[in-house]
Amino acid sequence: MPLFNNMGLNWPDVGDSTYPAETDVAVGKVDAHDHSSGKGVLIPAAGLASNSVTTVKIADANVTTDKIADANVTTAKILDANVTTSKIADAAITQAKRASLGQQISSSSGTYSTTSTSVVAVTNLTLSITTTGRPVMLMVIPATSGTCNFETSGGASGIFFYRGSSPIAESLIGNLLEALALPPSSLSFVDIVAAGTYTYTLRVKAGSGATVEVTNCRLVAFEL
Repeated sequence: MPLFNNMGLNWPDVGDSTYPAETDVAVGKVDAHDHSSGKGVLIPAAGLASNSVTTVKIADANVTTDKIADANVTTAKILDANVTTSKIADAAITQAKRASLGQQISSSSGTYSTTSTSVVAVTNLTLSITTTGRPVMLMVIPATSGTCNFETSGGASGIFFYRGSSPIAESLIGNLLEALALPPSSLSFVDIVAAGTYTYTLRVKAGSGATVEVTNCRLVAFEL
């Protein structure tokens, strides 16, 4: 009587008195085998067809951390809207795992002045930034620890933030009796834009008979 160890089969010899019964038992084991230890040869990795392990074949909560190779969960492997808030542990997404937020700082304006009554760009106060889709904060900061301001005398003058060729914010300053200066911190704007690359410029326009001066300033853009 041959013995097949992988499935624990006893196969009777022809003519054995137990031939029908033993054959039924052996064939039943073949029919019901599940490839677990003692019930058949285990299925090797090569025995699984590509893409054969589908979502319904994975028991809930069975893909544990130690089963995922480091850096193997890429964006392309996550179905849209499949990782909901309830699936992420509190404080589990660290800063290192977030997409890098855009940030750019222009060169200094130096000592710039104009009497142009048309809108003109201030020297060096332009920059380009690539965003991830978060709001963009525009600010003016000092270039050094020295004086940084906007000053005008005469008619009301304008200060503008431009995105590309379009004005997105305007401030008016002016005093007919004496010069008026603004600190850089008084100029800021939040631009709500989709992900993309944008060029921002700070521009000015002098009022009638006025001179606009921009001293020692830099333009800053960063995502919130």
